Amino acid sequence: MALDLLDPKAGERLLDVGIGGGGLLAKLLRTRPRLLAGVDVSSAAIERARRLFARRAEIVHASAESLPFPDGSFDGATSVSVLHFWADLDPPLREIARMLRPGGRLVVVFEPPEALRRWPGHVHGFHLWEVEQVIEAAERAGLRLEERREGAGFKPDFFVGLRFRKGAG
Repeated sequence: MALDLLDPKAGERLLDVGIGGGGLLAKLLRTRPRLLAGVDVSSAAIERARRLFARRAEIVHASAESLPFPDGSFDGATSVSVLHFWADLDPPLREIARMLRPGGRLVVVFEPPEALRRWPGHVHGFHLWEVEQVIEAAERAGLRLEERREGAGFKPDFFVGLRFRKGAG
């Protein structure tokens, strides 16, 4: 869903925030980006991604609240199943918006609270963000909602995908 919503074109500069196991990075590489960068706070995820994507992607140990790239560095960004780790939506969404060029796209895919509550692991510090809270925070960061999708899967059982665009519209 994230790849489909982002709809990356060859030659674009792409960022994946919260790379986890690297599955989305591998799919993004197939789109032939000019630059592909991935960030995560997990040292284990960074080490694994550096082994898997050596010389094909820039892998950086960083948090979504403090991304080490200049303003307007990317055409598109993704963040899948990551915002549950954010205690506050505003700082990471502002930071990701800063990374995007004017007209750039951000895709976030996540489980809404009603789906996440069915998974017992949510009690270990996950933040249960309502879809409207995510949309409002993205708008405060200068991103406007372009598309919303919902889908079902094995895990997550139910998820929402949102595509935003930077700039007025």
